Amino acid sequence: MKFEWRHALNWKIILLRILINGFSLAIIALLLPNIAINRENLLLNLLILGVALGVLNALVKPIIQFLTLSLIFVSYGIVVVIINAAILAILSWLFPDLIQIDRILAAFLGGAIIGLLSLFLEYTLGISPPIVDDAVLEPMEAENGD
Repeated sequence: MKFEWRHALNWKIILLRILINGFSLAIIALLLPNIAINRENLLLNLLILGVALGVLNALVKPIIQFLTLSLIFVSYGIVVVIINAAILAILSWLFPDLIQIDRILAAFLGGAIIGLLSLFLEYTLGISPPIVDDAVLEPMEAENGD
């Protein structure tokens, strides 16, 4: 069986995750007074921040989670909120003209809200694992007679 990158990369899921990230950032900016997103070209800024947050969540967050795995278990997952706050702080550091976080408490609350909102939206929209490709489902449905 030949592996093709097109089958491994589902652009619809990536687009939905970018939109969820941008929406989550907009919500925390509305709810928390100490987090501000530059309102000039707001949709473009949210798109850029959504992509950047997705890249940080895909590359940096798993490394931090691996390094703090024992703390995550001991704290019953509270460390994940701290990790999300750190990701938000990194995002603010990388894009100081687009997002500003004035207080550490705002970063923690923002991390908690982003985590919960992303979790809810990903499960509601059905983009959380396990994701099964239609090409895999068709032979299974044919075997079952569906």
